[in-house]
Amino acid sequence: MTKHLTIALSDAEAEHLREAAAREDVSVGDIVSRLVQQQIDYDAWVRRKVQNAIDELERGEGVPHEGVVARMDELRAELLAKKAAAG
Repeated sequence: MTKHLTIALSDAEAEHLREAAAREDVSVGDIVSRLVQQQIDYDAWVRRKVQNAIDELERGEGVPHEGVVARMDELRAELLAKKAAAG
């Protein structure tokens, strides 16, 4: 089933869509549909990644806050040492 929606675009945005559609020899609707599907796919991917991270934390596989802070301190010290050596 197809639904028709109305969206408000600036003149520049509308022109950009028209130009993109012309370059690809498709309709503006095709371009918009593709962009919407890409956003739906990206949203699903992000939600899976977040759920996987939550699941890992619930299984006790996460890194404690203190471990993250210690690792960041190590990285900062390494970067400062490189910067001092360079210059």
